[in-house]
This record gives sequence, C-alpha cells and structure tokens, in this order.
Amino acid sequence: MQQCRIWAAYDDAGQLQGFLNLLPSDDFDNVEATYDFLRQRQSSLPNTNDFLLTSLLEWLPTQGYQRLNLGLSPLAGLAGDRDADTVIDNILKLAYQNGDRFYSFSGLHRFKDKYEPAWSDRYVAYRGSLASYVRVMRALLQAMKKI
Repeated sequence: MQQCRIWAAYDDAGQLQGFLNLLPSDDFDNVEATYDFLRQRQSSLPNTNDFLLTSLLEWLPTQGYQRLNLGLSPLAGLAGDRDADTVIDNILKLAYQNGDRFYSFSGLHRFKDKYEPAWSDRYVAYRGSLASYVRVMRALLQAMKKI
C-alpha cells in the first residue's frame, strides 16, 4: 500500500468513509490501470464505492491511461441460463446463486457490470477428482477473503 496511489472519501466530519488503491503499473506506457482494494464502511453512504471508482476513472485519462481493469467476477459465467454440463458446473452455479452468505459473487458482478466492462473469460485448471477441485476452490476462496 505504501507504493500505491490512494483515493479516499471522507465525510463532513473528516471521518474516512472509503478508499481505493491503484496498483503500481509495470506497463511503462500506462495503458491499463488496475486497482486492488475498493472498500467502504458499512455506515457510509451506499454510493461511496461508485464515487471512488468514478473519481479514478476521471483521473486515468489525465495520466494517459486508456482503460481500467476491474478485475474478476468469480463464477459469473455460470450464472446464465446455459445448462450446466457437469456435477461441478451444477455445484458452482448453485454457489453463485446462493453463496452470498459467504462471498457476494452476484453483488460483485452487479457492481462491476454497471460500468459495462468488456468481460473476458478466466479459467481454473485442476487435475483429478471432485475432491481435488474442492481443494483448489477452497484455496481460491481463502485467498479472496484475505484480499
């Protein structure tokens, strides 16, 4: 965080309500920017994250950036009307549709989707059985909690 540019939102009393950090770019042309944390207090105004993100979006072109990478939207590809092909597809679709108690897959996707991003698929590869897959997914979910 000490190497990141930070956007912060404060209320009238000077209390921090939310923040966003821009990751340092290895892209010397500053073509694509990526943020890491976008957080707001539970008590802050509901549009605090939108304010932070739109502030970043206004600043990026002034620095020569052409696009912003909004990051992943885990399991969103399984949420559609397509038929699930495997047991794992069915489990993941169920997790996406009902897993908001553990991780807000659908809320995250709705938040990002309103900015009309150009989505591109990402995949998880694993070898072995359903048990191997469960171990991989558990590790990914654990990693996402720490972010």
